[in-house]
Amino acid sequence: MQGMPRFTNIFSRVQFKEDGEDESLVVLEATGPFPFELVAEGPCLYSLKVRGKLNMFSGPLEVRDGIIKQVSIKEEGPEEARFLIHLEVPTEAFTTVQKGLPAKVTVHLSRKPMKEFYQGRLLVIDPGHGGPDAGHRGPVNLWERDMVWIAAREFAEILQHLGAMVVITREKEENPSWKERIKKAGTETSLFLSLHTHGSTDEKVRGAAVKYNPRAKGGENLARMVLEAITSKTKVPGRGVEPESELAELGETQALLVEMVTITNWVDEGVLRNPYFYRKLAQATLSAFYHFAILNEGYAGSEVFLKPSVEAAKTEEEAQKKDAKVGPPLHSIPKAAVKGARYIAKIPIRTHIITEKDNIVEVARRYTEGIVGPGDVIALAESVVAISQGRAILPENVKPGWLARFLCRFPEKSGSLATPAAMQLAIQEAGWLRILAGCLAAAIGRLLHRKGYFYIVAGRELALIDDVAGTMYPYDRHIVLGPREPQKVVEEIKKATRAEAVIADVNDLGCVDILAVTKGTALRAVQEALRDNPFGNEDEQTPIVVLKRLRVT
Repeated sequence: MQGMPRFTNIFSRVQFKEDGEDESLVVLEATGPFPFELVAEGPCLYSLKVRGKLNMFSGPLEVRDGIIKQVSIKEEGPEEARFLIHLEVPTEAFTTVQKGLPAKVTVHLSRKPMKEFYQGRLLVIDPGHGGPDAGHRGPVNLWERDMVWIAAREFAEILQHLGAMVVITREKEENPSWKERIKKAGTETSLFLSLHTHGSTDEKVRGAAVKYNPRAKGGENLARMVLEAITSKTKVPGRGVEPESELAELGETQALLVEMVTITNWVDEGVLRNPYFYRKLAQATLSAFYHFAILNEGYAGSEVFLKPSVEAAKTEEEAQKKDAKVGPPLHSIPKAAVKGARYIAKIPIRTHIITEKDNIVEVARRYTEGIVGPGDVIALAESVVAISQGRAILPENVKPGWLARFLCRFPEKSGSLATPAAMQLAIQEAGWLRILAGCLAAAIGRLLHRKGYFYIVAGRELALIDDVAGTMYPYDRHIVLGPREPQKVVEEIKKATRAEAVIADVNDLGCVDILAVTKGTALRAVQEALRDNPFGNEDEQTPIVVLKRLRVT
């Protein structure tokens, strides 16, 4: 891979550090070292100026983690771009360089302003219901009591990193009275936060809502800010804000009752199965409360400070001299340096949201142009291939029959066939005879304490069905079937790009299922390279990963 570097991916995350100096990170990846310069263009705006070509989607990256609001991208010529980091509050920044494939420049943004605000503040987290009071039940099997407990623990963990004092009103199996709960909020409490889910007899109702203490100054504005942050960060729709009379018992203390989702809705119950949801919910809520305080308490936080260590790395050699931790480029290294290392480099590529209007072969060609060559591998996530083929289906467009409603009671409730709509689609895919045969095989498997017999008999393709919330927004409201003719797709990609291709189903547990692969692909090396799931199915938007076999000198 020669010539001008190509930018392939940008992402953001929060890094919690043992020394307490937590950071918000913006990471820019490219196919090689690139010149850059970080400039403070205003109190809440940094500009990362770079030289190279964009091979990735240039749409904005929404962050909203309390420090970073958004990263926008501006192409300023065929080989120049600016990555604009829009902050929610002023804070200091510096950069680090990581050589290799992909090459990375990381912008480190201090979370000190947010930590200074929360340090020593008392927040009371109230997970609703508990013990024998399970609250609302989802249409499959989730209970409000258990989901709000998970959320409360996530809030507590983030607040402890921020240095706050945290009180949780109940233990996991307890169900104290409302008076006992609010008694734990003293006069010094900054925020009382009660966590719930909504329930409705109308299965079409979904989304989050925020209720506020009508006696607290600015309570309604706080509720609106929190709801806007939650809907923006989690993509769950909002149902509005309203006063809650029970919260008035807390006097003038800021207090909110957050209904995270509507658990009685099929889609929202699926959202609750996503472990990333709870972190997003907590980050959004705590960020909104922090910014409410800035507006209403006159809290200013730290001034912006651009560290003098931020410089442009003009060449690969210069960059190596500036950072003693930077090693030689991974694509040309001595054997001694890679003892025990993998021989596959992974380059995730950020794409637009792929829809049924896209030709997946053209998408793969366009985003990998100038990056891949003979012997390289283009790996695609199976869900985006299926989506491009029109195999993402809204549950409300499925009419489950009696057989589907009966059979969906038996699969594991964390699986993809536990809803009537998903089971109906499975019946339509495989036929009712194969489904019944698979059920019989599954029953035998249970007697033998073996799993997987259903899919062996009914069809491997049924294991590829992703139920609601199984893929990225906006397809988290859909059931996504497995792709059609995956072998034909990879052969067409190879013809268009001259690179090898695979379609894979990978999860975060290290399971790699290769659906289709071109003839020249080193299958075992590819499986090992994909085991840590470099595909981004959340905010990352990286359904394409280029695998390059590294030269060893």
